[in-house]
Amino acid sequence: MNQYAPNARVWVYLSDRQLSDQEVKEIEQELKQFCRQWRAHGQLLRADAFVLHHRLVVLVADESVNAVSGCSIDASVRMLQQLGKRYGVDFLNRRLIALYVGGEIVVEDYQRLPGRLMHHEFPEEPQVFNTWLTDWQTFTTRFLIPLSESPWNRYLKQTLAP
Repeated sequence: MNQYAPNARVWVYLSDRQLSDQEVKEIEQELKQFCRQWRAHGQLLRADAFVLHHRLVVLVADESVNAVSGCSIDASVRMLQQLGKRYGVDFLNRRLIALYVGGEIVVEDYQRLPGRLMHHEFPEEPQVFNTWLTDWQTFTTRFLIPLSESPWNRYLKQTLAP
């Protein structure tokens, strides 16, 4: 993983299923190829992409070189949609939350999570992969955070309130 400016833009996409080793390899190759050609207003972006834990696609664009545009973001989303179709996976389902519990990644629809918490299905407070982050500094320091510190916590408080 390369080092980027703290304010480099970051997007994290969660797969709706675990990817195989071969899928990770192929998807990373295709994403890296996309990044080598990714442009904003005709200018190449300094960008990279990688897959973590066979579940999380991370896309980074260092805006200290060239700024990302709406059209370039749209192009990256189209690329993820194409990869999703090719591999039979959904990278754009924002209803999913990735938890790290007991050394395992658990992916859950956020609407089912309150019930699991109320029934104490987790031995401790789960850690959450912060897919809401937007910059490299946050990615390197707060990618895995306690559920209570995540943006999901606001929803959970509303749902679990008496």
